[in-house]
Amino acid sequence: MREEQEIFAGDGYNRSYAMATGMPILNLRGSIPLEGNSQLPFTWATTDIWIDKQRLETIMKQKTLEDLFNMQFSKEEMTDRNLVVGCYEYRNPNDKEQILLYALVSLKEFLARYGDERASEILMRVGCTYEKIMEECDEAIKEHFAVLRQSHHKKKLRDKYDVVYEWVEVEGEKTYIIRYTKSSYTKIEANSFEELTKLYDEQRKKDAKKTFATLEPLEAFMQA
Repeated sequence: MREEQEIFAGDGYNRSYAMATGMPILNLRGSIPLEGNSQLPFTWATTDIWIDKQRLETIMKQKTLEDLFNMQFSKEEMTDRNLVVGCYEYRNPNDKEQILLYALVSLKEFLARYGDERASEILMRVGCTYEKIMEECDEAIKEHFAVLRQSHHKKKLRDKYDVVYEWVEVEGEKTYIIRYTKSSYTKIEANSFEELTKLYDEQRKKDAKKTFATLEPLEAFMQA
């Protein structure tokens, strides 16, 4: 009983417990303070799956999951570090001065454990199987790391070259080009791909005396 009192404070965690275990704490502003645990030990990315107008993420807030699935996590589950990857601050609506700590839960781990028993409910409410949601989590994480790699690659190119051309392909939208210099950038757009290619060639001629590099679309980084 004493150990449980040290871990939990009412409905949520004791702050001293969270800090002692090194769990990252998402503050009310939605960020992890730099002091202490500045590096997140998990990947938080948004999937393309919706449930009850809520877009699912690879990491879900405890109260959000409990509301979506009409359930309540047990004390044992809240201390399982494979399921719980951190915690977040929540302002008590009945006492605005009180800040509670709740669990940040791995959606993939949650579905791996409870997907079978909730399979029909998930299929009915979400419109797809829980295995599909787990696949979406993998894809979201893959894209997340691709974005990070592309951002790092872009920085290295801008440091090295006078001009960097980035071809941007977004599904459902026209392809465009961003022309980066050391200090600024401009967007090159056209009504057709042929016209865009022509504008690109013309701009390249104007930049003839400058060193340049071309950054391929994000899709190329996801496949690499």
